Amino acid sequence: AQEKECVAEMSLRGLREYQSQHTGFVAAMAQFEFLPTRTGSLHAARDLVFTTDPQLNELLSEIDILPVGKFSEDEFLPQLKTLGLRAEPTKHEVYCVATRIDALSQSHEERAAQLGEKLHVYFEQHPANYQQLAEKVAGLRWVPVLRERVEGYPRSLPWASGEARGTV
Repeated sequence: AQEKECVAEMSLRGLREYQSQHTGFVAAMAQFEFLPTRTGSLHAARDLVFTTDPQLNELLSEIDILPVGKFSEDEFLPQLKTLGLRAEPTKHEVYCVATRIDALSQSHEERAAQLGEKLHVYFEQHPANYQQLAEKVAGLRWVPVLRERVEGYPRSLPWASGEARGTV
C-alpha cells in the first residue's frame, strides 16, 4: 500500500504534464484506487468526498468516504478533483450517515445526538436533499432530542426535564 501511495503521489504531482503528454492518463488514473480513508481502505477519487465544511466532514467520516493524510491536504485537492473527487455527498451517502446515527443511538447515545444535530444542520442547509430523503429517513433514529426549552415554546405546555438524551 505504501508503494501505491508513493506512485500516486508522484503521479499527482506531475498530473498536468502527464495529461498533456499521454492521452488517457487522467482516465486511467481516475480508476486507480490509491486514496486511503480513516479505516485504511483504498479508494478511487470518484468514490470519495472532500468538503470545506468541517461539520459535514465529521458526518462523512462516519461512513468512511473522506481521504486522509497527505491526500486531504490543499496541495493535492485540485488534482484529485480532476480525477473525480466530489465536493458534495450523494443522497445515498447522506442516507448512510442517517443509518449510522441510528445504529450509534443504541450504544453511543451522546455521539449519536452530536451527529444528529450536525445532520439536522445539513438538512437545513440542503432542504432539497431532505425533501428527497424524508421518507427514507423517517423510520430512523437520527433526530436529536432537544435538551432545553426552545425560544417560543409555549410555557403552558409541559416540558420534559433535561434528563432526555440521544436521538428519536
